[in-house]
Amino acid sequence: MIFKAKYIPNALTISRIVISVVFIILTAIPATTVFSLYGIILYIVVGVTDTLDGKLARKIPGAQSEKGAILDTIADIFAIIVCSAVFFPAMVNYGIAVWMWLMWLYLAFIIIKLIIPGIYAIKKFKVYYSVDTWAYKYVVNFMFAVPILYYFLRNFECAVFAINIYALIVIIACYIFVVEEMVCIKLLNQPEGAIRFFWQAKRFNEAAAKKKLESEVVAVEEVPKDDEAVEEKDNPPS
Repeated sequence: MIFKAKYIPNALTISRIVISVVFIILTAIPATTVFSLYGIILYIVVGVTDTLDGKLARKIPGAQSEKGAILDTIADIFAIIVCSAVFFPAMVNYGIAVWMWLMWLYLAFIIIKLIIPGIYAIKKFKVYYSVDTWAYKYVVNFMFAVPILYYFLRNFECAVFAINIYALIVIIACYIFVVEEMVCIKLLNQPEGAIRFFWQAKRFNEAAAKKKLESEVVAVEEVPKDDEAVEEKDNPPS
């Protein structure tokens, strides 16, 4: 069977999960093995697949699907948790003066991001809904760079301290953008996957209301036609 192009995004997503499992396996080897050049390369591959799968899904006809979006979310969460839980201890064991509590702060953010906005969305829309704004995406990418920066600047004590501060600022920003997600959910009248900034909520609400009104007008215009058809059937021409 020829591999269809529409399956490429999901294949990339699954590869992200597989690489995350490889990281778990590597923890059975000395921690310095994970925090190595090939470990960092695998980590970068995880980031590349995360970027490519979404872009390809939007460009390849028939590639976008609800199951694919759910799989992508699961892969993202799994990769973030595994990479954080693997790299931070590995860096400490390597002898880098990383602030270990940053990992717990970041993992707590992931849990909060998944639970609190989701519960609020279920309460309002009766369905689980998550908003990934552009600000949130950029902040997560900044956080993704942390292990890479630690690796290449590990021999410079001042640089490591600066990266600790950088990571702390990025994590604080992550918590701020959870609040932004809550604001988006509050402002929207219905779930909207394309929203990227909270101030777009009004435009999306207006577009949804316009679309609903147009569908109602079409439905009303079609009713007389049905009545005429019934009347013509009951009273055929002589």
